Amino acid sequence: MLRIRAPFIEGLALIPPIVGRLRHTFNQNVRLIFDFGVKTILSHNSAFGKAMRSLRHAQKLTQEQLALEAGLDRTYISLLELGQRSPTLDTMVALCVPLHCDLASLMKDTMEKFNELG
Repeated sequence: MLRIRAPFIEGLALIPPIVGRLRHTFNQNVRLIFDFGVKTILSHNSAFGKAMRSLRHAQKLTQEQLALEAGLDRTYISLLELGQRSPTLDTMVALCVPLHCDLASLMKDTMEKFNELG
């Protein structure tokens, strides 16, 4: 948890209640950002991973074969499929070649998986 520290204010009698309310409001806002922002990103990553895995299985490729043909590391492919990494545009384009798809169809599959998640 991110905390605001103001040691020079803590000695003043009237300020701590105000600082406490500000800290509470700040923490609520950080939680709201986490709840709405990070969960959405994680869901998109998970949807991308599921779409990539289904395309890889359709091509009968192992993670190692896909990584070799795309010029990526096998562990990175695994992390993408698990939804633990966000791919860059360059990575997505590199993956499209061995998966025999274009970027638009990869994104379409991703959005379909995303809609299935929630």
